[in-house]
Amino acid sequence: MKEYRFVKKRFWGIAAIVATTLISSLVMGSRMGIAFDEAVMLFFLDFVFLAVFIYFLEEERLGMRLPGQETNNFREIAIVYILGMAGGCLVSFLPEYCTAAFAYAVAMSFFSNREIALVCGIYLDLMLAFVMNQDIHVLASSLLLTILGAMVAKAARELTQKQVAQWVQCLVCSGTVVTVIACEYAQYLIIKGQAILTATALAAFHLLFLAFAARVLIPKAVEVEDNRYLGLLQPEYPLVQSIKQFSEIDYSHAKRVSDVCGECAKLIGLDEELCRTAGFYYRIGRMEGEPYIENGVALAQNACFPEDLVQILREYNGELHAISSRESAVVHMVDRVMTKLDLLDKRTFSTNWNQDMVIYQTLNEDSSAGMYDESGLSMNQFLRIRDFLVKGDRLF
Repeated sequence: MKEYRFVKKRFWGIAAIVATTLISSLVMGSRMGIAFDEAVMLFFLDFVFLAVFIYFLEEERLGMRLPGQETNNFREIAIVYILGMAGGCLVSFLPEYCTAAFAYAVAMSFFSNREIALVCGIYLDLMLAFVMNQDIHVLASSLLLTILGAMVAKAARELTQKQVAQWVQCLVCSGTVVTVIACEYAQYLIIKGQAILTATALAAFHLLFLAFAARVLIPKAVEVEDNRYLGLLQPEYPLVQSIKQFSEIDYSHAKRVSDVCGECAKLIGLDEELCRTAGFYYRIGRMEGEPYIENGVALAQNACFPEDLVQILREYNGELHAISSRESAVVHMVDRVMTKLDLLDKRTFSTNWNQDMVIYQTLNEDSSAGMYDESGLSMNQFLRIRDFLVKGDRLF
């Protein structure tokens, strides 16, 4: 099975971004009645932007600069992108200087990063300016509010809610009012009452949106970033269902290995969720046939598994790659013992002494062969896990 960099889960997010960009240009262009040649040029600009933006997205993902790092499937980014474009279409019906630039930049910053938020926000501002034939001062106001949103979102995400309610909101309010009034004064060389009213209303909207973001968007973004293994072991997860349908024996083995790996990881202070998940999927390549390891890695990558989890699968039994982490060593130890015991009939272990000898012999041979030399697993940790497995009552 071949490994793909652009997998199905990420393809749908990218497809949604492409479709939204083109549809938004078409809708706004039709509403403003732009000429055919202008519409063609706008579509060309869209394609140039999309090509660069998609490359940038993938580069940020591979560079682990997105929430969830390399596992990000662009779903949340696509949702915010769609909502932002929809907001851009709606504000085109409002008076000039009314813009969703700030809110768009804040939301996109939470679910991607500041750089992507700036890229998306600036392009939307430019597209609106082109389609609506906006004055340069209106465009400058939108661009400055986009920058303000991206900068404030970064600060808001790192601060507690009380602190956000203090100086960040003050900065948002004053920044919005000054930006709008200054740009409109530069355009008309006079401060109109409507400008003050627009600036005040926009500042109030920004404060309300920031309060909404602090209560709803930030916790959601943190959840997306922290729960990297969320759902991977749920019974309804597609790969869990696939393993169960492939073989009840393999499914039962995977569940037991997963449970024991989690207990071992907790015992010596390792990443419990990583070990549980890796233990469950350790033999996933069996579903695709030989070569087992390469196929297992490909399945994991196509499902957008975290890289540290994929690396453990890549190090299966130390065959192609040396075991390079303590979590990988724990998963290997548990799977080796479970597999060895599964191959032997329960009658073979007429006494606990026989089972204990098999566990001691299996793990000591692997340790003596240098299987865990590069993992960072200390001898004390190895002995604690070995003793835990010897005393375990859930190995069959």
